[in-house]
Amino acid sequence: MTNKDKRNHTIDLLKAIAAWFVVLNHASFPGTFGQYVVALAHFASPIFFITAGYFAIHTTAAKTMKSIKKMCRYILFAYVLNLLRLFLLPRTPSVFSFEFWNNILSLRHLSLFVLFNESYISGVVWFLFAMLYCYLFRLLLRRKDLIKLAYICTAVSCLIPIVTLINNNEWINVNNVWLRGIPFFAIGGYIKLYIENGKPPISRLYLLLCAFIGVTLISVAFVTNTQLWHLGTLLLSPAVYYKATQSNIKKNILCPLGYKYSFMIYILHPFVINVYDFYRPSIGLVESWIRPILIILITILISLFYYLIKDNIKVAVRKNAWFKS
Repeated sequence: MTNKDKRNHTIDLLKAIAAWFVVLNHASFPGTFGQYVVALAHFASPIFFITAGYFAIHTTAAKTMKSIKKMCRYILFAYVLNLLRLFLLPRTPSVFSFEFWNNILSLRHLSLFVLFNESYISGVVWFLFAMLYCYLFRLLLRRKDLIKLAYICTAVSCLIPIVTLINNNEWINVNNVWLRGIPFFAIGGYIKLYIENGKPPISRLYLLLCAFIGVTLISVAFVTNTQLWHLGTLLLSPAVYYKATQSNIKKNILCPLGYKYSFMIYILHPFVINVYDFYRPSIGLVESWIRPILIILITILISLFYYLIKDNIKVAVRKNAWFKS
């Protein structure tokens, strides 16, 4: 059996679904239903961290460096997109204004950016830098030290909803490497090691219970407007991912969206949302329901077009190198 045959297509499909939910988190359906989907969509970004940890737990330093370089390219691409958005869309802050650069280069912004991945430039910058930090920790730390760090980060992460409730529900930004990145990255590694150690598979009932409690916490958070959704994702996302590792569906047309295009969908969707909303037709009830679906489809098409150009360039470069040799 080839490595290609061993590929888990269920994980690929899960990544595709997660990418769609990431888009729905920022391009939501109207009304209460749309806001509830946004709440559920919080499970999506952890899937990408879990996947990274799952496949990085045994990687060599050379492969980890390759992942770091790849993430740096994604970050550069995301920054170019965001700057392009600022140039193209007049409603956004002008890149020529003093206030814009004063905010970007301020000590406070740079400190928050380096420590907690908070960026004045919107988009998915926090996620990409959090992922980059995860790979850097994997490269620089021994596995047992990374596990110790993960225990601390996960414990602190679990305390966040309690802290916010004590402080009159004043929300804390959990979108950073410490509270989302490292905990879920480590969970992915734990899942991989658990499976490899030959331990008995976690029962379907237990996984269903974890997922149910996770969805319940997210639902309670939605009703009470609290950060309990964060605890919900700590149960829901790993349960769903572990279940995916234990099954392998037959490859279908959606699987390539997961293993090849999902990350680019994640990166592109803020730009697509901004451009779509700028040129958006007259807003109506029907258009409001169609808008999220259109944004998902447009983002997928741009991702396909991007990789089509990229793959053709690679083929042309190889052919040119072959002729020269």
